[in-house]
Amino acid sequence: MGAAHVAGLLAYALGAWAARDAMPPDEAVGDFIAVGLAAGLLIRSPRAAWPLLTSVLAVVTFLSCLSAGTDLHFAVTSTAGTMLGVLVVAHRLHVGGGPPPLLSPVDFRVLARTSVLGAGLGGLGAAAAAWSAGQPWPEQLATAAFHLISYLVLVPFFMRVRRGTTVAGQGERMLQVTLLVGSAAVAFTVHNEIGHLGMVAMFPALAWAALRFDVRETLGQVLVVAVTGDVLTMRGLGSFSAAVGEATGSSWTLVFLQAYLIACVLVAVPFALMVALQSHTAAGARAQAATLQSIVDGARGVAIMVTTPKGEITLFNHGAEAQLGYRSADVVGRQVTMFLRRHELVRLASRFGVAPTRGDVSRALSRTVAPTDVELIRKDGMPRVHQVTLAPVLHDGGEPSAYVVTAEDVTERVRTQRSLEQALRGQRLREIDQIKDDFVSSVSHELRTPITSIMGYLELLEDGGFGELTPEQLDALSRVSGNSRRLLHLVDDLLTLSSLGDPGQVLVRKQIDLRLTALTAFDVVAPTAQGQGVSFDIDVPEEPVMLMADADQLERVLVNLMGNAVKFTPADGKVVTRVGCGRDGVEVSVADNGLGIPCEEQPRLFSRFFRSSTAADAAIQGTGLGLSIAWQIVELHGGRIEVDSEPGRGSEFRVVLPRVAAIG
Repeated sequence: MGAAHVAGLLAYALGAWAARDAMPPDEAVGDFIAVGLAAGLLIRSPRAAWPLLTSVLAVVTFLSCLSAGTDLHFAVTSTAGTMLGVLVVAHRLHVGGGPPPLLSPVDFRVLARTSVLGAGLGGLGAAAAAWSAGQPWPEQLATAAFHLISYLVLVPFFMRVRRGTTVAGQGERMLQVTLLVGSAAVAFTVHNEIGHLGMVAMFPALAWAALRFDVRETLGQVLVVAVTGDVLTMRGLGSFSAAVGEATGSSWTLVFLQAYLIACVLVAVPFALMVALQSHTAAGARAQAATLQSIVDGARGVAIMVTTPKGEITLFNHGAEAQLGYRSADVVGRQVTMFLRRHELVRLASRFGVAPTRGDVSRALSRTVAPTDVELIRKDGMPRVHQVTLAPVLHDGGEPSAYVVTAEDVTERVRTQRSLEQALRGQRLREIDQIKDDFVSSVSHELRTPITSIMGYLELLEDGGFGELTPEQLDALSRVSGNSRRLLHLVDDLLTLSSLGDPGQVLVRKQIDLRLTALTAFDVVAPTAQGQGVSFDIDVPEEPVMLMADADQLERVLVNLMGNAVKFTPADGKVVTRVGCGRDGVEVSVADNGLGIPCEEQPRLFSRFFRSSTAADAAIQGTGLGLSIAWQIVELHGGRIEVDSEPGRGSEFRVVLPRVAAIG
């Protein structure tokens, strides 16, 4: 038994005898004033120590009863009832690994129900003892009431409450304490109507403490009120002693006094817990909002705006300020259409097939998964092309309460693409290659490191590293994470393209079974096909198809071709991959019944950065690099890629490797 247990037992013993001394000689309820202390001592002790502690507490209670002049049978019966109530309260509230929680009104309801049960058992024990001794029944009711207030007032000090901050200043604290002390002094010492006013004034004083003070401070004030009321009333002072005691006896005095004190507890404690819970919740919300705000403000490379359903801007982050040239204070409250020229709104409306109004275009954009190129006007009047994503924030009823707009300035990429197209038309191939090489080098070194860092922080946020997020916040982070992965994939494609263009590039050739390479690529793409509702099959021969080739590079080619076929095939469509031997060598064909490619665009399919008109019209994401990479890999193997496609009927891509590369 530790020092804390010894100290608790001594406090219990002193409380029991002090309460007995404070009671009139003919009363038998004073020894129960410390039952709350006994229950608290068990609650904070390991269950292994309960037998010893319960025995000591029972002995103390029994001796206290005997010291009051009761007979042996009364002392045994009342002690048994008291200890049974204490054990039930301790058992129902005890939790392993720490004190039980008292953090919300729900926890208080658990405490209250448990206290009523424990007090009822104590009252039954007292009733059994009184029945044999011929004592009147109001004394047993007083015992139960005494136990109940003891549990409600003392047990919370052994529970875990939320540590808050007292809002009241020193002056307000002095006023509240003065009101409480004055009300208690009047209520528990004055016998006339003024004492009744003191009883009424106690309630707002305790509610004041619950609203403005820490929970433990409120509990302390309730304890002081309870002890003061009990001691003074037992001494014959105050409104209860005068109004009740003289008419019906001291037992009824105690019954009505405890009822009043229970009302004080019910006014102060649940209110204090609710205020502390709201304060904690508000603090958590503020911290979460601050975290999200820091993320939004830290995303200086991305413009983020939030608008109302009517298009009024409510948030404009630092990235938006940098990209569009406005300060946040200049645009908040204004219409988002301030960044759009009329012809751009008409172009977007025509693309989505809606009316050229802000609302219709916004709803169409919010239904589009892929980012959309939109021309926005800077403060200086210069148009800049941005990749825009618009996500609705939905009410519980499903209607949007706001829109979150993210925009990335891609003007230089668009200009580079247009420059490349113009250079192709002008046959300036060497200059184009140099521009492409410079572009690849710049992107690979400037983008990879920050994108990797962004994805790391996004993963940390999604895993709850900075606190739990709401579903709306997780959805926003998911969109940012998806765009980050898309950018990282672009960088990887550019690096691969750059390495394949190196004259010193050497393939890692080894003997492979082309069937296994095709099946591996099939397994990579299959989940995507399943998610889009596309039928996805593969046909391989029973005999091995052996080659001396770079397995990783050929797998990259097949993943690209299969992925493109799935991407450009609508739901319920079909994609089939076949492996075999043809007239010219080993073949792998990927056929689909998807959108198809216009005939005039097919000669340019394997050019860098080229994207077909069908991809643009369907808003299908892509960089225009995948087929170029596939072509170079196959060319390094001495093979070729053939295309057979027709708009509306689908496409077939065939990879043909020469027989001289085949084994056997």
